[in-house]
Amino acid sequence: MAARLSEARELHTRALRIRESVLGPHHPATAASLNNLGNLAAREADLESAERLFRRALSAREAALGPDHSDTSATVHNLARLVERQGAFEEAEALYARALAARDAALGAHPFTASTLSSLGRLLQRRGREGEAMPLLRRALAIREACLRPGHPDTLGSMRDLGKLLQAMGQGEE
Repeated sequence: MAARLSEARELHTRALRIRESVLGPHHPATAASLNNLGNLAAREADLESAERLFRRALSAREAALGPDHSDTSATVHNLARLVERQGAFEEAEALYARALAARDAALGAHPFTASTLSSLGRLLQRRGREGEAMPLLRRALAIREACLRPGHPDTLGSMRDLGKLLQAMGQGEE
């Protein structure tokens, strides 16, 4: 597995170098390479590199596509997940909220929107704000039930998240 990740890193790095030299630092394809490398670095727990890459990708996507484009919101969501892992909960909340607003506007009831709803809902629950988390987790589940098959892992994850929240709020029977 480590060899495959190393190979993937080499290929993504090579693609980034080519895209930067041919297309420039703010081209959407360059930003996609930065985002891909950020995801890989996060997977390898190289959080500093991941953050640097996501912030570069975000800057490039904002410059090329604007702050509300669905690709920009994907990088915002990725950065939010990362800073949450680093314990920067206030920044993560603000980033998730930003990603959610953009995804709602650009995509509506879409699995990507549900992903951000779930992430923000779990973060709010983690911060003791169960009442704010509840409608987000319910909406994420509704979107996933409508867009994905009933047994899809993401739908089941939403059921689990909502069940944990209800149990924490003393409503385990629901």
